[in-house]
Amino acid sequence: MTAAVVPLEKYHAYLNSQFGMSAAERAAQNRRFRRTAVTLSRLCGARAIPIGHCLADRLSAVGGGGPWAVFDDNLVKQILADHDLPQRLARFMPEDVPSLVDDALCELLGVHPSDWTMFQHTADTIYRLAALGRVVIVGRGGHRITCGMPSVLHVRLVGGLDRRVVYMRRALGFGEAEARNHVQKTDRARRRYVMAHFDRDIENPLDYDLVLNTDSLSDEEAARAIAGLVLRE
Repeated sequence: MTAAVVPLEKYHAYLNSQFGMSAAERAAQNRRFRRTAVTLSRLCGARAIPIGHCLADRLSAVGGGGPWAVFDDNLVKQILADHDLPQRLARFMPEDVPSLVDDALCELLGVHPSDWTMFQHTADTIYRLAALGRVVIVGRGGHRITCGMPSVLHVRLVGGLDRRVVYMRRALGFGEAEARNHVQKTDRARRRYVMAHFDRDIENPLDYDLVLNTDSLSDEEAARAIAGLVLRE
């Protein structure tokens, strides 16, 4: 099993629809939503991307005002485009914290901007997308960047280690040991990222409106639960 490839036209349609409206028009179009953006924080293998796409499809089907879009790996490309940076820098933007020595050396040599600069660019883009609305933002501390925005719903996706390892084995074609190492290493990296930039524990349940254990939920069931907090009754 591999992650679905989403055509770029889908994101272009979203951006064109949102940038083509005034704030007043956007508010009128979004009257059916209690929240107009969702952040998904996740443990590795908790299926944030497929759940995010199921959620976006469900909310897009409500109609009016254009589609919802998921920003996950493509978020990095959007950040670089927003700040007129070359796409080759994408490989220097892991969801982790680089060593201070390596980061300073790369900045000094002009290989890439500092981690702090790239984080500021990330925060700017995530905040802007959340303000535009109709987005599902996966990872990169989105729940903390937008924590002061009442229009944003914050969700944490969790699951048992063994189930998440099985999922990543299928998704990446890894063996048992390789998948387990990948899951644990990724979880530690994401924890470091949030702690370094926000001085917060990514596992703190008080930072989320909803915490879902995906072990016993299908993608559609999880998306339906989240959508219930987004849509007006």
